[in-house]
Amino acid sequence: MGFSSFSSNLEALSGETVLPCFYAATSTSTSSPLIYILVLRRIVTADIDILRKQIDDKCGKTKIICVVDCLFCEYPPPLTKILSLTVLKNVEKLVVPLCSPKILTQLSDSAFSQVKVEFNLSSIDIATDSLPSFTALLLHAEASFTTKANLISATDAEVTVKLIDKIVQIERVTQWRFGDLTTQATVSDLYMCAAFEQIELIDSRTITFVVGDNSHVFSLALQNARKLVEKIGTIRARASAECRSDTRVQLRANCDDVTALAVVRLVDQDANVRSTAYRLLNNLSLALNLPISTRLQDTPCVFIPTNCSRFIGPILTLLMNNQPTLLLSLIPKIIQHGNPILIGCLRDCWGGMQQLDSDQLQDLFSHLVASTSTLGAGSSPIGPLMLTEVWPVIGVEERIQVELLDHLLTSPYPLAHLCELVQALVCKSNHFASTVIVRLLEELSLNANSEGEDCKNLPKLLAFLLVLSFNAEAINVDTQLPNIMHVVTCLAGSGSKFMRYAIFAIVSNVFHSFGSNPDTEFCDDLRRCLSIFLRQLSNEEALRLFNVDEMPCGQAVLNSAMKMMNIEDEIDLYGRSTCDDTSSTDQTEKNQEDDSTSLTNVHQLITLLMAIVGDLEKGSTAEARDWLGEWKNISRQWAFRSTSTTTLQIRSLVAYSCLANTVSDTDIRNVIAILVQVVKRRDSLTCISGVTLALIRLHTLTPSNSPIHRLVFWIVILLFQLEHATVYEYAIQLLHTNLLNLDHMGVFDHTTIEQVAMDARYHLEWDLKALDQYAGLSFRANFNFALVGYLLKGLRQPFLSPKVLQLLHLILRITAKTKNKNPYMLTMDNIPYIIALLPFDEKVQQRFRLGASGDTQTAKSVLPPLWASEEIKTPHVAVENPTISVWNEDEEEETAVLLDPSIICGEQAQSLTVTVLAILARSCPNVSVVLDYLLEAVTVFPTVVPVIECLLDQRIVSLVQGCHSARMLSTVVRLIETSALEDSPSGTTPQQVCSFLQQSGFAGLWRYAGAFLNPRASRQAINANLCSCLECILACL
Repeated sequence: MGFSSFSSNLEALSGETVLPCFYAATSTSTSSPLIYILVLRRIVTADIDILRKQIDDKCGKTKIICVVDCLFCEYPPPLTKILSLTVLKNVEKLVVPLCSPKILTQLSDSAFSQVKVEFNLSSIDIATDSLPSFTALLLHAEASFTTKANLISATDAEVTVKLIDKIVQIERVTQWRFGDLTTQATVSDLYMCAAFEQIELIDSRTITFVVGDNSHVFSLALQNARKLVEKIGTIRARASAECRSDTRVQLRANCDDVTALAVVRLVDQDANVRSTAYRLLNNLSLALNLPISTRLQDTPCVFIPTNCSRFIGPILTLLMNNQPTLLLSLIPKIIQHGNPILIGCLRDCWGGMQQLDSDQLQDLFSHLVASTSTLGAGSSPIGPLMLTEVWPVIGVEERIQVELLDHLLTSPYPLAHLCELVQALVCKSNHFASTVIVRLLEELSLNANSEGEDCKNLPKLLAFLLVLSFNAEAINVDTQLPNIMHVVTCLAGSGSKFMRYAIFAIVSNVFHSFGSNPDTEFCDDLRRCLSIFLRQLSNEEALRLFNVDEMPCGQAVLNSAMKMMNIEDEIDLYGRSTCDDTSSTDQTEKNQEDDSTSLTNVHQLITLLMAIVGDLEKGSTAEARDWLGEWKNISRQWAFRSTSTTTLQIRSLVAYSCLANTVSDTDIRNVIAILVQVVKRRDSLTCISGVTLALIRLHTLTPSNSPIHRLVFWIVILLFQLEHATVYEYAIQLLHTNLLNLDHMGVFDHTTIEQVAMDARYHLEWDLKALDQYAGLSFRANFNFALVGYLLKGLRQPFLSPKVLQLLHLILRITAKTKNKNPYMLTMDNIPYIIALLPFDEKVQQRFRLGASGDTQTAKSVLPPLWASEEIKTPHVAVENPTISVWNEDEEEETAVLLDPSIICGEQAQSLTVTVLAILARSCPNVSVVLDYLLEAVTVFPTVVPVIECLLDQRIVSLVQGCHSARMLSTVVRLIETSALEDSPSGTTPQQVCSFLQQSGFAGLWRYAGAFLNPRASRQAINANLCSCLECILACL
């Protein structure tokens, strides 16, 4: 509660008798009885009978709750004369907040014995604004001083003394009995500090108070008696001083008004009025000791010309320097008078604005904005004159720019008019433009900390920056370019339609201003690069990066942005209408998908902007600037700030990943910490995608001895668990970059991918073992097939398969490099990758062939399959992996049998090979090739026939139904026939096949290769084990 409002209500108590003393209150509950308020201090004794009749009429037949307000009622009227017995029977509850001793005595009357009495408002639902204003303020007021004391009387009572503004409240607790129940009643005595006739400090612990004309005397015993006396004395002195100050302020205000009137009338059309104004100003100067007396002369007659600016200008300057608040009285009168001469005379007076407080500045800005906005388009000359003479000078005053921007952001005037003022403010200085950019960053930070809330200042700030960005000098682009680039990073492609268009227009204008700025000197080659960049901004690809590709060209985007500023449509400016406050879960998930897609656009946009900014750095002949370095520092600061993770933070992290040249172990640890945080929160797949995207480049910039290089593999495997398309795409890129980086570091010269990954797994074994079991892909059982199991998921998606194929080729080369073998020399290590590449890579199809039926028949196994035995155990192959050396560098065209049982030996390897082929047959584009090899597998690996039957049952049906190729149909038929002819040893069932795969550690091989999950299911896939694995990785850094 503000003391000013409290005191003003206190002074108004004397006039409350004209207000209603009994009225119905507004209740916050519709089910409770009606609540009436009885204000005792408003009751006039002569009207008690009339009041009693009114209450009987209103409440004689209705159940009510009655609130009795007895504050500052020294002689309360008897309640029994106001509330009849009929009414009391209908009173369910009598509530008396801040009860006085006299009212408590009245409540002890037998008439109230059957009425429930309470002493606080907590038990009833009543709107605070229904209470008398002073009562409501006092109930919620905070005491400036509180102390315990004893009230000296025949029976000492413990009390609490509180000082609330100008009031002394003495509060004590007593017992109150209602029927058989006993409760506590709080009784309060309230005294005005000014009401004490005498306050006497008897000794260090005793005070005696005399109220009024010795009508009431009481004493208090307390520890800090002197302190209480001093505080009451201070309050009394302050109240007295305020009365005198109010008088002086009023006199001062009247003097300012008269002085302003005299100055304005010096340019009146009537010569007599001008002369009278001159003499009035002279008299005011003498009476008020104004500093203009040396420029005035007392005279009974004088002629003042219509244009006396050389006289008025110095007068106004002296007056403003002496009393800056005179502007508050002068400006409205000058605007109302409409004389342009006075506007010009104020040229040197605006510096006094810096001495005004915030409220005075807001008042002054209101007059100035109103005069410019309402008159600027009219016939009066003062509007355009304000734009050319006043606002440019105000823009020079650096200390008031923040308050001015605050006012413009809350101004009700059209945005187009405000933008005119903004342009005028930077005519002589760029202080206001710098203030706009700083506020933009502050609003972005505020929006980040309160994610989910709309920030209505952002569209206006972007509109201001848009109109300023045309001129490089206006926004001081040499200093502000890194800040502007960071704003673009945070907002590009997102927000309302106007915000997206404005960001594009700002980028176009800012880089245009480089070429049009006469202060910058660029070589011809750089100017050509700048022209090419600006033309690129208008092509379809660049428009897509800014999410404005619905427009045909860049100029159309700029035109639409300016049109929206003039129309000010709420949906275009702020992004949604009032009816869109709630959105469905499906819409939220769609928005998250859009955000994930936009991160790729942001990454590409940052790369594009980095190129042109780098060219500008190198090509400038002026002082060298490190714009990219400053931009990087800003992005790093925002990326690693300690606030909760938001989309803006993730965008900053993506920008930092593009801009950084080196990354410390501390930074990479912070990145992984952010990843742990966003995964544990589970609420934003966009943030997870963004951190993964940033990690792709950042981890390659760390020192070569950083542990992150060997841990990235397991981070990727953890990200695969989400089965989310965008996260999976970035994880594939992350793994590809990581393997390339390790290869360039020479790690794979003598060490396999499996050895590097499994060595890094040592400290994570406990959590990753549980993860392998949960996912159904065991790296301990077979590393290469487990890795291929994760990669098969991407091969079924056209937009992902090229990246997955590229990764498979890289793994194949690294595997061959480690063992100094030809990549296409079949081994147990590379068979999973070659099988995965089979339907996609013509080179693999050319290098490998189907075996002859006569040869393959001799390779039939005579042993029953492992899944048919009673004890199912994971098979362990203890033989050295044989190889087939059928190629050399000069004989690359020779081919080899792909499904060679001498290479693919062991039931586990054979079943996993056939399972991978079955997965490819389910979803790959070149299914006929896969079916040929599956047909051969039935013959070569007869013990795995149940695998084919189990996995391809439904797929074969769909192939037969939709097959349009005679050759493929023939292959399918032969596959069915061959499978039917091959006897399943020991009556093997599909359930036994699945059980075998599960015991082998690959129960999830078929499942994981299916479709991606929807966003909700991806978030649900984040379990405690996954989070624990990430935390262990973080601990290893």
